[in-house]
Amino acid sequence: MQPKVSVLMPSLNVYPYIEECLQSVLHQTLHDIEIICIDAGSVDGTWELLRRYAGQDERMQLVASPKASYGAQMNQGLSRAQGEYIAIVETDDYIKPHMLERLYVAAKRQNLDIVKGDYTAFTHIRGQLFSVPKKLSQVAEDYGQVFHPLDTLTPFGWEMFTWAGLYRRQMLLDYNVYWHETPGASFQDIGFWFQTFAAAGRVALVDEPLYCYRRDNPGSSVQGNDHLAAGLEEFAWLKNMFGRFSSFWRNLYPAFANELVRFSFMAYPRISEAKRSAYAEQAHGLMVDVEPDERMLKLISPYNYHLFRLLHDSPEDFAAAWHDERAGVAERQEKLAATLRQYPAFVICSAGSHGVNLQAMLYEKFGLRAAAYADNDQRKQGGDCNGVKVLSLAEAVECYAEAYFLIANKLHGEELAENLRDLGVSAGKMQVVPVERLIDAFL
Repeated sequence: MQPKVSVLMPSLNVYPYIEECLQSVLHQTLHDIEIICIDAGSVDGTWELLRRYAGQDERMQLVASPKASYGAQMNQGLSRAQGEYIAIVETDDYIKPHMLERLYVAAKRQNLDIVKGDYTAFTHIRGQLFSVPKKLSQVAEDYGQVFHPLDTLTPFGWEMFTWAGLYRRQMLLDYNVYWHETPGASFQDIGFWFQTFAAAGRVALVDEPLYCYRRDNPGSSVQGNDHLAAGLEEFAWLKNMFGRFSSFWRNLYPAFANELVRFSFMAYPRISEAKRSAYAEQAHGLMVDVEPDERMLKLISPYNYHLFRLLHDSPEDFAAAWHDERAGVAERQEKLAATLRQYPAFVICSAGSHGVNLQAMLYEKFGLRAAAYADNDQRKQGGDCNGVKVLSLAEAVECYAEAYFLIANKLHGEELAENLRDLGVSAGKMQVVPVERLIDAFL
């Protein structure tokens, strides 16, 4: 009998994390699954732990892979999979108990080629857990709809992760979708993500965080800088693949350019200064031959579009813009901390991603803890955010009349400032904080 879902689990020296991950997959409410563990020669006890669990659950298959590349591991797993759908679970992460059932039911009900859920990013700082729910799309209307990616390009604007979803296996076979087998763990998920959305006829999002994404594994590729330049090789491979079909490529170009720019924004400041010029030139060369069009504005923010035009037109201007943006980060952090130390407490206005990231930075760098979060979202009020209570703005002003208020909301900062002024908070006791100019990386 065909499994409903084949779960691909690549591993390499993840012993501190893999048991939690494996337990989360083995105890899914959807039992009719197969679990394919592809290990690339772990020497820290990971392989032995996998063997022990495989002896206890016949749904598990173990694959001993050469230490060639992440892409090679995943292709080996895919070649063995028999499930109706494919799931990917990175073995330093874990998933909610009902993730596979929730996604599978949605996929079957709507006859989907791809279905994805939201996720929770988490890390540990000074022994404390920080986590924040994350949306794959910032557009509420994207949830509950079925999209054909090549018709609208909308799904290409969603966050680029290959996990937290299901892929119809027959679609992957029909369109020969596979991972690019470059050395190491050099962002081969970029190519797979792009291919799947180019192949899919029906995709949808589930409005629930189902996947738990670890951000504090020092061995993760996102933590190191060694392979960042290799990410551009993945884009070059994609361009060569799709560029052979000129009309198809012209239609996909805005999506390709959007992802290239998003990746470059992440990678550029983490590359050593000696290599940045060459990196910008290489990225520029990948996009310079096709002019951007208005379709890109549906996928990219106005600010990012500005930086995109700089990278498209002049790598030197792009580099200068990045330098101006990131210059003085440490000084801005110190200045903010000095201000907060003048007050008996501080409150962070927004219990969302920007607020949590601001608190994580302040705690990591200076050991400073917010007394509370304040948020206009009634669903959050009365609860807590990483152990800190979430209040309404009125409650926060009443409880912490002498506090300093940090407004960490990218879209509604001025609105929140106006709300605080209406509640009697003076301009000298509040600050709209541009979080993206204060921290190096987001949860």
